[in-house]
Amino acid sequence: MTALIRTILRRYFRSKLCLLFLAMSLAAGVISGKFCYQQIQKEFYFNAEVFTYAFAAVLFLICAGIVMIIGSAFSDGVIRLQCIHGNAKDKIALAHLLGALIWSAVCGILLLSAFCFFSRDWLTKFLTGKMMQLIPPLLMMFPVWGITIAAITLAVRNRAFSAILGIAALLGLLIWGMNTEFALDEPKYREDYASNYVYNDDGTHTLDNQKKLVPNEWYIPKPERDYKEFCYLLDPLTPIPEEGWYLANVGDNFTGADQFNKEMQSFHRARRKFLPLFQAVTILILSAVSTAVFKRRNLK
Repeated sequence: MTALIRTILRRYFRSKLCLLFLAMSLAAGVISGKFCYQQIQKEFYFNAEVFTYAFAAVLFLICAGIVMIIGSAFSDGVIRLQCIHGNAKDKIALAHLLGALIWSAVCGILLLSAFCFFSRDWLTKFLTGKMMQLIPPLLMMFPVWGITIAAITLAVRNRAFSAILGIAALLGLLIWGMNTEFALDEPKYREDYASNYVYNDDGTHTLDNQKKLVPNEWYIPKPERDYKEFCYLLDPLTPIPEEGWYLANVGDNFTGADQFNKEMQSFHRARRKFLPLFQAVTILILSAVSTAVFKRRNLK
């Protein structure tokens, strides 16, 4: 098993194209770190588009690298040769899954290291003592995505078809996650203003605006809300919209006393708390299912 993992990792880290992908991951971290935050006069702004595009680009590179390595192992007969040499199919599948996990984690570490370094002025200003809320979900996102693509490629075998499925999964999960996060952020109540005219003794009148809470028609009630929250946390790409929201609002005095802000913060604190647990469970489930499916395949 150890020899299998070593062999697979050599394929990743000796491939010129995979080394180029690692360099591009580092470059994406530099770009996102330098351009995510902007300061206009005394206010700062978080550019969510740069953040999203940079992280999605690295996920695409991870997809391309894993599909290339595992797909070529099928087409070149490497996996069949490993079976002929007496390696059990479940061990071969686990070795490829672990290789994909390690390589995708390296891509993520390069991206996050550069991102944190080049945006350190902003992060230390607004995230002092809170970095552990941000880093674990983002860092674990890359191994989860690597396992997902490896499972797809091991099941499909064809490189072109695996690449199409991987890109479709990337776009679908990212768009679905962003739309779901937006829908789940709707609070149960929203603030409204009732305007009343107050007449004075001298015959004049003033406008009195009274703030009140009213039911929010866009709020998703239970049990539908619980189902959506569960699926949202299982989405491998959830950290992009979730942590993007956090970075965009943590320094924007997003601590107002109004009902909307309080409920929004409560939603996101709960998600950040449980997200790493869901990511670890996703890795275990995908690995077990992929290994079981691969073990039953005829590789002739």
